[in-house]
Amino acid sequence: MGPLATTVNLHFDAAIPNFLIQEMRAFNDVELSFVKSSPVVTNGHHEIPSGPGWGIDLDLDAIAERPFESNWYRGDKKLSDGSIAYI
Repeated sequence: MGPLATTVNLHFDAAIPNFLIQEMRAFNDVELSFVKSSPVVTNGHHEIPSGPGWGIDLDLDAIAERPFESNWYRGDKKLSDGSIAYI
């Protein structure tokens, strides 16, 4: 997950009484260029952004410079009865 999805998940996690662990990976430079700030980890704990909305500001100009492109294709595998084999 990138910084925006991680931030949304942190807010969701904070609302769950029995929540335990939020996994994450290091954000790459492209992902970080899309936001003006990213979730902060202090002593192994995420800080929940406290700004308006999700608490994260998007850099819309940076996002516009890199429109989404996908070259990934899973295929259309179907079972003998016509149902989709996987999602």
